[in-house]
Amino acid sequence: MLDCNQRRSVRRKNFPEMTTMTEDDLVLEVRAAREAYCERFGYDLKAIVRDLRAKQRTGGRQVVRLEPRRPVATNVSPTESADAPNGPGLDLALPNQPNKYK
Repeated sequence: MLDCNQRRSVRRKNFPEMTTMTEDDLVLEVRAAREAYCERFGYDLKAIVRDLRAKQRTGGRQVVRLEPRRPVATNVSPTESADAPNGPGLDLALPNQPNKYK
């Protein structure tokens, strides 16, 4: 029989005394700043992005834009690539990456 003072093995949900998140002053400050910033632009995402990009251009830091890495189709016989995730006959691999299906 379980004693009332014994600890339960499962935590009770929706129990006010057992909260996992605490209100941190720093988190509240950041959220307030974010709210004020968004309010300045009327919560218009395009206007916010325009402002951020303008700040990025005038910020004096170098912005590096890399080209996306696209998969390269390689011709492989159906028997070699039967276990490939893309099915037999076509295996996609990133350039300069080892192909584990060959």
